[in-house]
Amino acid sequence: MLNKVKEFFVSLRQDKEKFLSRLRDGLIRESLWGRAKRLLVCFDQFLNVLILNGREDETLSSRFYRWGRKGGFWHSLPEKIADTLLFFDYGEENGRKIGHCEKSFRNELKRTGFPLEMR
Repeated sequence: MLNKVKEFFVSLRQDKEKFLSRLRDGLIRESLWGRAKRLLVCFDQFLNVLILNGREDETLSSRFYRWGRKGGFWHSLPEKIADTLLFFDYGEENGRKIGHCEKSFRNELKRTGFPLEMR
């Protein structure tokens, strides 16, 4: 009986170590992806300032969405191109599909790039 109890606790410890190692690996991967995503946003904002003399906190996608609201073919063309290239990044609201550029614009309004204390 004592051996079975001992085996049970040993297996619990091993399962715990497996669980913790999986959790740690997941957090590292998530941390690396989070860092890579922030670097991509930083580069995107840099291009907005460098090429288009835009605002330093705005992404190109958000700017393209604002341009598209002006109307006309040439104003909405960059938004259509960005939404087509980034077709996998969309949202839904009230059953309506929201493209990448509109999603970026709404995230800018919600200040999702800011830390929670600053929102």
